[in-house]
Amino acid sequence: MTKKMKKYILVMSALLLAPISLLAGSSGGTLITPWELTRPAANNWMLAQLYVTNITTEPVTIKLSLITSIDSSGNAVYYTDGDNSPTTGTINAYGNFLSYTETTSGATVSLQIPALETVKIVVTPPATISPTEYFMFGKLEWTGPSNAPVALIGRLHIQHVDSGSNIAAVPLNQGNPF
Repeated sequence: MTKKMKKYILVMSALLLAPISLLAGSSGGTLITPWELTRPAANNWMLAQLYVTNITTEPVTIKLSLITSIDSSGNAVYYTDGDNSPTTGTINAYGNFLSYTETTSGATVSLQIPALETVKIVVTPPATISPTEYFMFGKLEWTGPSNAPVALIGRLHIQHVDSGSNIAAVPLNQGNPF
């Protein structure tokens, strides 16, 4: 294992073990989670996979924004896709979902998840990425049934594409519904 890879694993471990915040409402909430993408070489890259399960008996809408940094004016800078397709671009969705939309700029992806279903959102770095690493955070918002204080469970996987092995798999909100 190279020195750079050891450093990478150390940084990812620190990020993934960092506290995950939850701001819940009576019919929706927001979860903030660390996120990372890297493509240091053409065939040596990582992808991030978010698995989200709707644990209610009604559809739930989720919105995912990936914030890469805060600019000098205090505004969020977003990682973008911008193609409004769940199967092309750098942000893709898999599973049984009722609807899929991206904002015009591609900064936010929205999905409606049917009752008791799981979706997977995969974020891959573009073929050319600068910088070669993004340490960012994901803002996952949900709205759902008005009587549901929680509606989702989820986990985040970071996978090394070359070997196919998971580098990390972290339950969101410490494995508790949110």
